[in-house]
Amino acid sequence: MAYEVEAIPRWRKFLQGWYDGTGLSREVFDRVVTEQRGLSEEMEKKGMKLVRMVEPSIFYFAFNMNDPIVGGGSERAKKLRQELSLSYDVPAFLRILMNGRGEPSNEIIPPGIFGHKGDTSPYMGPNREKAKKLLEEAGYPYGIDPKTNRPLVITFDNNLNNASDRPMLQFIIDQFSSIGIHIEPRTTDLNTYRTKIREGNYQLIMSGWNLDYPDPENVLFLLEGSQATIPFGGENNANFRNPEYDRLYKEMARMENTEERERIIHNMIDILREDCPWIPIFFRESYTMTHSWVKNFKPAPFMNNVLKYRDIDPTAREKYREAESKPIYYPLFLIAILLLLGTVIGIRSLKRKES
Repeated sequence: MAYEVEAIPRWRKFLQGWYDGTGLSREVFDRVVTEQRGLSEEMEKKGMKLVRMVEPSIFYFAFNMNDPIVGGGSERAKKLRQELSLSYDVPAFLRILMNGRGEPSNEIIPPGIFGHKGDTSPYMGPNREKAKKLLEEAGYPYGIDPKTNRPLVITFDNNLNNASDRPMLQFIIDQFSSIGIHIEPRTTDLNTYRTKIREGNYQLIMSGWNLDYPDPENVLFLLEGSQATIPFGGENNANFRNPEYDRLYKEMARMENTEERERIIHNMIDILREDCPWIPIFFRESYTMTHSWVKNFKPAPFMNNVLKYRDIDPTAREKYREAESKPIYYPLFLIAILLLLGTVIGIRSLKRKES
């Protein structure tokens, strides 16, 4: 097995038929995918197929619920978290930074997983007018902290330290700062960032989770009290602890997929929306292109043995390669002509010197 280091050479080899399928990098996405999320006419003429899938994963912002300002169960802190959620423009984030490859997440359970509610959260942004009202009710009119008479400062810990990450970091800062609050980015290396989370030394972070198996328990446990990072060292990095949520979780976790289980899950989602320990951002969407000779290609995120189900037509593949990978000889002719001209000019110059 060989791996291409760069995305562009991999894409060119795919176009020439040397790869049966490929993902799509940002550089080529707009060329092959239309605004309606279909395949471009150019690619359709080549007989290619596009496969889209909303992945069983979620990306989100998490508040440190142990923090005295953004955390806790007080109405003031809750409204501050809800305000920040309403100020964030997820559709713009997906359009500007993700080529539109994602579905805004109004909840934490991805589509296709049992219990996915599929409705709209009352705190899904952007709704700046409602956010301003909540900010005032939280005691920070126009984002001003009455204790200091200056804009409220909230720190955003992250490891977005590459040049390619800067547009995303700036977008996040601009969104949360849109109605007066000052967001202070604390950008570090990955190890330091993880240490801060493990020690509970943050106010706001961005994170994500890929489900390991297709059950809602595998994402709902991320906010269960006994999984809190502080003090238990678990995966609940928001350190969220709600007795009612924990009770429902224990009941839901041992149930089969029934209407009663679905009802309990929806109640848990409503608790999370109201308490807002997370700001769900989006469910990632994958795009895969395959050639016409690839059969039985279907995304299977929880399976590792899907190759045995796929079918390849080697005759069609070879025919395509011959048509798309014909050697180009004219550069050799140009080089030969240039060498010949150089030789002639050199001989003439030598004769002139001798005469």
